[in-house]
Amino acid sequence: MYMKPMQLVKNSLMNSNYYTTYGAYGIYGFIMAIYFCEWKQVGQYIPLWNKRYSIE
Repeated sequence: MYMKPMQLVKNSLMNSNYYTTYGAYGIYGFIMAIYFCEWKQVGQYIPLWNKRYSIE
């Protein structure tokens, strides 16, 4: 059985029902990257997260 991988990608991008799922995975991945990397330059501007970087 021969599969066409580009056909699978095309079908997944053309189906608009998956856009919310792709967005949720993207946002979750970005937040997890900031959390694990201690990305201070970005994290200091996120509300409730910036309490970790208070300057007093």
